[in-house]
Amino acid sequence: MKNMYKQLFCIVMVFFPAVLYSQVLEPADIDIFINGYEQLWEALWEHNSTKYFHQLDNTVTSMEVYLLLSYDLDENTENNLAQVKMEYEKVQAITVPAAFKKTFRRIGWNNNGHEKFTVILYIAGLFDMETESPAGIEELLKLFHENDIAIVRERISDLLDL
Repeated sequence: MKNMYKQLFCIVMVFFPAVLYSQVLEPADIDIFINGYEQLWEALWEHNSTKYFHQLDNTVTSMEVYLLLSYDLDENTENNLAQVKMEYEKVQAITVPAAFKKTFRRIGWNNNGHEKFTVILYIAGLFDMETESPAGIEELLKLFHENDIAIVRERISDLLDL
């Protein structure tokens, strides 16, 4: 019986991710990201040996691997998509170091700065890679709430100009 619940959970995670991820962003969050961009990257580079930095990087790498495999091989991408979801969930669950929390507050995110940062970072990155693997991008965007995607899409040219 316990195994059945595990399998059901895995099926829900793979096929219905939009239900599991709630909206994080408001339109003003894009301005905060843009205005605080330099401070965010300074904090990241200053602490590039931390677990936080490495988990952010691992998630980007798993997204890139998924996109390459979905574009080049067009096979066995379900396992890779599950890996991306797992890495993304690790990013969302990670303990955010005090230095990053302070940076998030300093630029204007008093609540959920980490979530807002990662959602904007990953969605904008996916839009930036959209021409490489449109089908793969579509699948990865399912990790995010549709309203968050719309908010980032509306300002994507501003974000990609950073």
